[in-house]
Amino acid sequence: MGSALYDNLVQAMGGFPDRQLKDALLLETVECDLYRREKHLLVCADRTIPLYLLLPRTDERRPGILAHHQHAGEYQLGKSEPAGIKGNPEMFYAQRLAEHGYVTVAWDCVGFEERHNPLLGQRHEHYLATKYLALGACLEREYMLDTMYVTDFLLSRSEVDPNRLGCIGHSLGGQNVLFNMLLDARVTVGVSSCGIATLQSFIEENITHNLAWFVPGIVSLGDTPGLAPLLRGKSLFMSQGRQDPIFPLRGVRDFAAAAAVHAKVVTHEFDGGHQFPAESLDLAISFFDEWLRSTAK
Repeated sequence: MGSALYDNLVQAMGGFPDRQLKDALLLETVECDLYRREKHLLVCADRTIPLYLLLPRTDERRPGILAHHQHAGEYQLGKSEPAGIKGNPEMFYAQRLAEHGYVTVAWDCVGFEERHNPLLGQRHEHYLATKYLALGACLEREYMLDTMYVTDFLLSRSEVDPNRLGCIGHSLGGQNVLFNMLLDARVTVGVSSCGIATLQSFIEENITHNLAWFVPGIVSLGDTPGLAPLLRGKSLFMSQGRQDPIFPLRGVRDFAAAAAVHAKVVTHEFDGGHQFPAESLDLAISFFDEWLRSTAK
């Protein structure tokens, strides 16, 4: 994205190799009431990525939305939860958005669902994080490289307007929304539910998080507020429970204030914990409607 800050962030994460999306294999098609759900396997130079693509029933090109799944220690779940197949109905946001008229895509982060090794359990995530650190990268870099491949695929689809891309996620998904927005100029609108605060607030409150949050050197780059200039010209909706035990409100507010200098930022605080309540999702959909200028109904 052409700035020293961007280059420093990419370097801290371990750099990004050239991408080569070799194939997208269609594995399954399911006709739902308001959309068609396709299962694909992306075949990339160094990985395969299973995903669900949800296509509204329309002949018009629609905005595309990348749906990042949560963590919750539920390694058996990944893409299937936002796609509305199984899991917590509060997390069926890719399905809700498809029903509203958006093209949505949900995929498995490395270590989840079809990319999880059940014999290792939680140790699989630990293995992945330490492996990438030893290789000079980090787990968040891997999540973002997957995301860039999925975005390449989404933009290859004729159903998608390439000038109207957004992303959404809860918890780990909300964290990935932040890095998605920071790193990819193609994605201009984001919704993060209980997903963004400052690393300093985690450290001061002795809060443990998923291992991908701890990008080497991120605090020396100014923590998340210091990265906010990379959001210039974009739009971000943040939903946050005031009683969320793993996202201190001061850290959430510090980031939101810094981001608002550079981007359109709307924050919605609610009385509750680490959740994505229906009210917040309704507001998120309205936010997408406004900033993606959707023709969705």
